[in-house]
Amino acid sequence: MADLSLPSQRAFLRAIFQGFFAALIPILIGQVMVRALKIEEFGVFFSSLSLLSLSIYIATLGFDKVLLKVYGDAEVKGIYDLARGIRFVTPLLMLGSSVLCVIFFIVAHKLAQDEGILSITLFAMLLLLLPLMSISRYYYSSLMILGQRAMAAFLRKSLPKIIIILLMTGLLLLGHDELMSWKAAAIYIFAYASSLLVLVLLRRRIEPKTFRKGPRSYELSSWFRRGFSQSTGFLATVAMGQSAILFSAWVWNSDDDAALLSVAMQVAGGSIFLAAFIAAFYHPAITAAIAVQDRRQIQAVLRSWVIRFGPVSLGMCILILLMKNWLLDLYGFAYYGANSTIILYAICFAISIMLFVPFDISQFLPSRYRLLVMYAVIILAVAAMFLIDKNSESAVFWLAAVQMSFQITVQLVSIFCGWLNYRTWPRT
Repeated sequence: MADLSLPSQRAFLRAIFQGFFAALIPILIGQVMVRALKIEEFGVFFSSLSLLSLSIYIATLGFDKVLLKVYGDAEVKGIYDLARGIRFVTPLLMLGSSVLCVIFFIVAHKLAQDEGILSITLFAMLLLLLPLMSISRYYYSSLMILGQRAMAAFLRKSLPKIIIILLMTGLLLLGHDELMSWKAAAIYIFAYASSLLVLVLLRRRIEPKTFRKGPRSYELSSWFRRGFSQSTGFLATVAMGQSAILFSAWVWNSDDDAALLSVAMQVAGGSIFLAAFIAAFYHPAITAAIAVQDRRQIQAVLRSWVIRFGPVSLGMCILILLMKNWLLDLYGFAYYGANSTIILYAICFAISIMLFVPFDISQFLPSRYRLLVMYAVIILAVAAMFLIDKNSESAVFWLAAVQMSFQITVQLVSIFCGWLNYRTWPRT
């Protein structure tokens, strides 16, 4: 029988608290940025960050995930040649692929945009975040293996955002109002560079010499295959989540619409952070049960998830709907157009996050079938977005509606296909 390890009541409440804290950070960043940037600059900035969140899975090549497997095997076998090899080659590959991505996106921007979405200088500044974010993932994975998961997560995810909030607040208090978009981009670069530096210093301090000194071996073809499988899966998921913002910015060339969608996701997206913290306790349990085809354990995990997280998800949705007008007042009159989109996102996110743990059942499917389902749905979603009249007053709402309907569809289809496989298991 699989080792079922579900969170205690104390751990569950702690995860809720951490999730609420994580949900506040994007809103706080949005508050300082909205006071520093005009609405079109706000849209430019956050559509660029959406592009970065997508391209990072290309830039890392999935090696941050492969690293975990190689390091884990080295610890078990006591043979560190491959671990030293992947430790040496991963940052170089990530840096090279990041530079190629930066060049590609700058050229694509120059060809696709005559004016409007970004100045080429601001765009290039924001793209400098890509190698910093990519290599940070490498150090994050290394520190996870070395038993520093919580500290590494704080340094990579929370520290740069805290630095951004503090420095942007200071800039606003000092009354600097010229070239704010460039200054904001410089602050983002400084924040993520500082985060990377601390990660480097921490690993240097605690990493055993066995990972650094000695002969190296390489299995590049195997690593690339595994990394490609990992990165394309995550890429499809993130592409679906960012599709509305990217479509409005790059296809419609509408910075204002991108700004409204970004604000709506900041306000309503708090439930996603909350769900991610709590689901982290459930993913290992259901994965262990799937590995040994234990029906009872899977049912127990899913039952616990629905009973314990269902009321939290519903409560978060209601809280967002009750507070949306107050939060929009904080953003300002220019963002009132996001009102109906916030309602849509709050309701759809409440449904989508309830599928986070059941979605793990799609592990029953071969990876190529899961990717086929995901990318087929993405293509259909983008095709449906082309049917929306961008000049309509409700264009932003319908763009978000298409995104969420297809996002929930791909979750349900994947769960259904996994369930069909689950039915073939022998009953115990």
